Amino acid sequence: TSAAIDNLFTKTPPAQQIGGTVYFDPDNSGGAFTGADSPVAGITLELLDAGGTVLGTTTTNAAGQYLFSSLSLPALAPGAGYQVRLATPPAGTT
Repeated sequence: TSAAIDNLFTKTPPAQQIGGTVYFDPDNSGGAFTGADSPVAGITLELLDAGGTVLGTTTTNAAGQYLFSSLSLPALAPGAGYQVRLATPPAGTT
């Protein structure tokens, strides 16, 4: 009797991703994250499609980073329009 080893390999296509960093900008300089800025953890963000429908939510990590990926949101498509917004803006912000 001979033994056989079967392998099944699959290729995962590259994911479509939308991500960034939420941070406090104490000098209101805007633009890129700098050493004077502080990352904000625990902020809930929503991803909306071009029609304003919420596709998913995520929360910033300890470094203030967030990521929406087509691996968890199959509706993400290249070239489509999306918007990221705070689920609940902090008091006193717009």
